[in-house]
Amino acid sequence: YLGQAELTADRFRDDIPALPGRWYTTGDLVRRDADGLLTYLGRADQQLKVDGFRIEPGEIEVALMGHPQIQDAVVSAPDLPGLGRQLISHLVLRDPQADLSALITDLRAYLRARVPEYMVPTRFMVLDRLPTTPSGKIDRRNLPAPVVASASQQGPVTSALEAIRQAWQELLGLPRVNDQDNVFDLGAKSLLVLRFVARLKELGHKVTVAQVYDQPTSKGLADALQASPTAKTSRRVITPGSSDGIAIVGMAVRT
Repeated sequence: YLGQAELTADRFRDDIPALPGRWYTTGDLVRRDADGLLTYLGRADQQLKVDGFRIEPGEIEVALMGHPQIQDAVVSAPDLPGLGRQLISHLVLRDPQADLSALITDLRAYLRARVPEYMVPTRFMVLDRLPTTPSGKIDRRNLPAPVVASASQQGPVTSALEAIRQAWQELLGLPRVNDQDNVFDLGAKSLLVLRFVARLKELGHKVTVAQVYDQPTSKGLADALQASPTAKTSRRVITPGSSDGIAIVGMAVRT
């Protein structure tokens, strides 16, 4: 790089023990398997940080693309109003008529067998197609963000069960959470549990983190709140607001 000695020293390397000679580091990320084959995972400058973890989105995308129902996939981590930064998977399906609820449940289990838990997206968005740049590459800057419901879009909440349902639907980005659904199977994680406890307090119901782990279904938690002599809930009608869902090596080309 003419006149840029620091950038030249960073990109043209001769100090890589496993790679004798002089190499140019491209900024691409790959995974090398036992046979020496390389799987492209994405760009180093696309690295995300969510809940303190550094995440290579390309690794999740490669895992998603291995699922028979997924035609294309891109992962992003937008900062959602009131919910914080969340890992989002944008998907194009091979069968647009697939049962989305069943597919998302299957995708979570599929990913958990292939990547760490913190790399399983909180939300899944199905698109007709992914946005592209004029050159045909994925336009990550124009990926749509999930819509977070505002107070005007929601009705008043009176019962604990209604509040629990609504809080999980907001946080998990799902149109519906059934009363017997285990929220941890739907994507709830430790930091999301803390947001859930805070959200439920806004809706007039006191719950502890321990209670959420003991009763991971909406119905079970609502029953536990009613049965607990220490659980006091507000009798006011509250309109909710919008506040709170490997071994990687740098690829190099010898020069």
